[in-house]
Amino acid sequence: FPGFEYLILDSLALGNMFFHSDENVKVLACPLLILHAEDDAVLPPHLGRKLFETARSAYKDKTKVKFITFPEKLGLGHDYISFNPELPALVKDFLNIK
Repeated sequence: FPGFEYLILDSLALGNMFFHSDENVKVLACPLLILHAEDDAVLPPHLGRKLFETARSAYKDKTKVKFITFPEKLGLGHDYISFNPELPALVKDFLNIK
C-alpha cells in the first residue's frame, strides 16, 4: 500500500496512538491465536515468538494461547497468510468449531 507508513503509521504516531501488542497481550483473557510466516521481512519471526511467550506467561489458562508458524517455502511473507488454504481449518481447530 503506497504511502501506508506516511499516511497511516506516521499519522497514528502524531496522534500518540501506538500498538503496544506486547503490553496488550498481558491483560487479555480471550483465546489468542498468533500467526506468523517464517519469511516475514516486516516483523521478524523472533518477534512473533516473543509476543507468544509474553502472552503465554501472562495467561492463567495456557491452552488459550497458540502460535502457528508458516514455513518460508510457502512464500507467505508479511501479507499473505490469509491465502493459505489450510488457514480456515487451523482457525476452526483453534476455536474448537466442528
